[in-house]
Amino acid sequence: MDPTPGSGFDLFGACFRRVPVTHGREQITGYRFGNAAYLTDMSDIPEESIPLLQDLDVLILDALRRDPHPSHSHLDKSVALVNQLKPRRAFFTHMSHEVDHSTTEAELPPHIRLAYDGLKITFEIA
Repeated sequence: MDPTPGSGFDLFGACFRRVPVTHGREQITGYRFGNAAYLTDMSDIPEESIPLLQDLDVLILDALRRDPHPSHSHLDKSVALVNQLKPRRAFFTHMSHEVDHSTTEAELPPHIRLAYDGLKITFEIA
């Protein structure tokens, strides 16, 4: 895959675009497809990726735990990223057992939810 930010490939009629994110000190790849983005196993979003994440309906991102972690986004950081990017809906995933689902979700704004096994999210992909 072309390493250029925003480069993409077509799969089943949808274009998946590369979104650079960081995992500790390493640069890895998240993806934008249609009006959704999947950014998990990451600790931060570099400035060069912010324009690639505008006008999202759905943002799925890492929220490992409440305390900061060197290679994963934590709850407050993920909430701040959602506030910066302003997707219509956000879902946090890649959570540890330290995140109590019902307590944490009760603290979040209505447009941010915690993902769970079996969750189905509807959005436009193409």
